[in-house]
Amino acid sequence: MKKNTGGSAFPLFAATGYAGMTLRQYIAINAMQGMLSSPNCPKLVDEKELARQCYAAADALLKAGEE
Repeated sequence: MKKNTGGSAFPLFAATGYAGMTLRQYIAINAMQGMLSSPNCPKLVDEKELARQCYAAADALLKAGEE
C-alpha cells in the first residue's frame, strides 16, 4: 500500500514542474522543530526514534484529514 504523502506541500510550485517536498515531509519537519524546541525534549535524543515519531504525527494528521 502506498503511503499518503498529501501531495506537494507547495502546489503553486508544482505547476512549474517542481513539486518539492511533500505535505507529509513538511508536517514531519514542523513536528520535529516543535519537539526539539520543547524544554521537555531530552538533550540526547535518538534521532531515528525522533524521526519515526515525527512521521507518525504527520501520518496521523493526514489520516485525520481524510475522515
